[in-house]
Amino acid sequence: MTQYEAITNWNGSKKDLVEYMYSKNFDKNRTGTNTRVSSVLRIIENNRGQEALLKIRDSRAINRQHNEAYSLASELLARFFENAGKQYSKCRIIHKPVTITRQW
Repeated sequence: MTQYEAITNWNGSKKDLVEYMYSKNFDKNRTGTNTRVSSVLRIIENNRGQEALLKIRDSRAINRQHNEAYSLASELLARFFENAGKQYSKCRIIHKPVTITRQW
């Protein structure tokens, strides 16, 4: 999720994008980075970014494992998708404010 904005705004080749993301040390192997980039590109190309971010934002399991997921998904929804912030969140976890630091 932290790479969504970089992938969305990328203007170069997919190969260069994979190399750029791999250089950020998110994955141990380049194949993991290639899979991640391909998955996010498919979501974006199929216009399912808002749906994916809403699922992340509202997922209890994801939010238990990653306390920053709710805040980051909400921020991306507000920035990239009109009226997305107005959609009801089913997540009942109490969220603490999180400072989001970009790694790219």
